[in-house]
Amino acid sequence: MTFTAYLNYRTGRLVTSMGGHTPFGGTEAAYGIPPAAVLTANQNDTPQLRLRVFDPYQDNEAILLPAGTTLRAVLKPWNDHLADPLAAIEDDAWDKPADLDDNPATDLTDDPAGFYLGTLDLSGDDLAALLAAGIAQAYGHLQIEINLSGDIRSSQWVPLMVLSDVARSTDGAVVSSTQPTPSAPLYYKAITALTGGGTTALDGISTVGKTKLLVELYVDDELQTWRLFEATTAEDAANGIVRPDDYNASTNAQVWKRLR
Repeated sequence: MTFTAYLNYRTGRLVTSMGGHTPFGGTEAAYGIPPAAVLTANQNDTPQLRLRVFDPYQDNEAILLPAGTTLRAVLKPWNDHLADPLAAIEDDAWDKPADLDDNPATDLTDDPAGFYLGTLDLSGDDLAALLAAGIAQAYGHLQIEINLSGDIRSSQWVPLMVLSDVARSTDGAVVSSTQPTPSAPLYYKAITALTGGGTTALDGISTVGKTKLLVELYVDDELQTWRLFEATTAEDAANGIVRPDDYNASTNAQVWKRLR
């Protein structure tokens, strides 16, 4: 299992395949129960985290972290961001790219290289304690920490639900046996418009045969998130609805809807 994420180096915004996160600078308690659309993994899994860092001040290009930077990914309980990590990828455990052509991800169609690769071990005792008998799942939050000479930058929190790896029929636990398969997020740096077709517009992205596609793009100097939904809604780009050019009411009834 692989989680792909994009980190805005300036703002700390962390975008994943499910897109969910709490506002930067807030507290989990202020936002209640985590949303349903979260990243999901099984207890004792070792998912790979594939992280790409980009800088909006450099034409949204991917960047390498400055020399001397330490990189850390942590999973903490949802309701306690000051707690010790349930799992972590420490700086020396990352496979760091030597340049922006290193560490390719061939399953992505845009910006396929320059990823930081790490493995998150979900078999720890602290996590097991949260998934005691009768507990089917536990919410946590995933966060990236960057430390450059004592200047620590932390990303926004992304919800991560860990499912118990044992279905305990005697104590009533109900555990999902399958994992969701959301499409990987695609960052389209060439797109500068919502409509108009071609390679520089959202409606020009091919959508036939694709479902729930999630894309990130910059339009009007604003980072926007759009997801593909099954719908026949008329186009209204100003209010967050765009029909792809290959829309067809019978064979490809899908529209783009803006999430943020």
